[in-house]
Amino acid sequence: MDQQAGIHARSLMDRGHQVTLVEPVQGHVRSAARIGVDARLGDARELQFPDDSFDAALLLGPLYHLAEQADRLQALREASRVVRSGGWVFAAGLSRFVGFGQLALGTTDLRVDDEHVALLERGTPSSRLRFPAGHFHTADSLWEEATAAGLEVLDVHGVEGPGGMLLEQEPAEQTSLTPAALLLARAGSNTPGIRDLSAHLLAVCRVR
Repeated sequence: MDQQAGIHARSLMDRGHQVTLVEPVQGHVRSAARIGVDARLGDARELQFPDDSFDAALLLGPLYHLAEQADRLQALREASRVVRSGGWVFAAGLSRFVGFGQLALGTTDLRVDDEHVALLERGTPSSRLRFPAGHFHTADSLWEEATAAGLEVLDVHGVEGPGGMLLEQEPAEQTSLTPAALLLARAGSNTPGIRDLSAHLLAVCRVR
C-alpha cells in the first residue's frame, strides 16, 4: 500500500488546493513526496504547526487508529488548533456496526462472545478482524467526541452507504452496481441508523 500514499492529497492539489500531508510512517512520507506532495513525518496528537495555519484539516485515519479516547480527543483538538476560526475539520471514523457485521458474517456460529460485546458497547476491535483498527465509532459517538473536543459539528455522514460492503466484494471492473450504490449512499448519508451502515463515517465540523 506504500505506493498509494499521498494519492488523496495529490487529488486535492490537482484541484488547486495547497496541501500539507502529515504521516506517521516514514515510508509513506517518501512515497507521497515522489508524487509531489508536501509530506511530513508527524503525529496527529502533536502537530508541528502554529495556531490558525490552515483553512481546513482532514483527519482521515488517526481517529480509528487511536484506541484511547483521550488520544482521539487530543487529535481533534490539535486539528482545531491549527485551523483558523470558522474553518473546517473533517474527521473520519470506522463504523462499529459494519465492523460487527464483518465479524459475524460468514459464520453459522451465532454465539455472542466477549469480543462481540466489547465491539458493540465500546468500539473495541476484535482480534478476528483483518483491519488493525484502534477504535470503531457509531455516528453518535463520533459526533460526541468532536463536540467534546470543542468543535461545532454540522453533521455526521455515512460515506459508502449500505451497498458499500457489497461493492467491495465485486471485481474492480464491475461498475454496473455503482449508480445504485451511489443513490443509496446519498439518500441515507445523514439518516440516523442508516448512516451507520457505511463502513466509514465522516464528521463535518467547524472551528468555533
